[in-house]
Amino acid sequence: MKILIVDSKNPGSLELDRVVAGWGNQVSHVSSGALAVEAVKQHTFELVMLELFLQDTMGYEIVPDLKLFNPGVSIIIMSEKNDPELEMKSRESGIIFFMEKPVRLEQLKQILNQLSKHNHNFGGKHYV
Repeated sequence: MKILIVDSKNPGSLELDRVVAGWGNQVSHVSSGALAVEAVKQHTFELVMLELFLQDTMGYEIVPDLKLFNPGVSIIIMSEKNDPELEMKSRESGIIFFMEKPVRLEQLKQILNQLSKHNHNFGGKHYV
């Protein structure tokens, strides 16, 4: 899968890049909402893993733009803060999953496997 990870350049996010790429995915990384929108304008991704609290915006605020430029993209929002109101806003924006950080790798691998199967077999919308 082609995956865009949108998160600050901290050691944890770079480790996530390495692990996800190690599972056989093509991983790109940007550190802001504006850069994420630009990346999606220029490239097609199957999945965007989007930090909720970005340096320039809230992650859920750019979901409509990401889907405008890449209508078939699946989006996961990741957050260190477990806040039901923010989770609801995120889900209402059209994401497929709200994931707490630190990311549980086993859970993420299951989600990626499920998305990969759906992308190859159905090509339609899917929710996990």
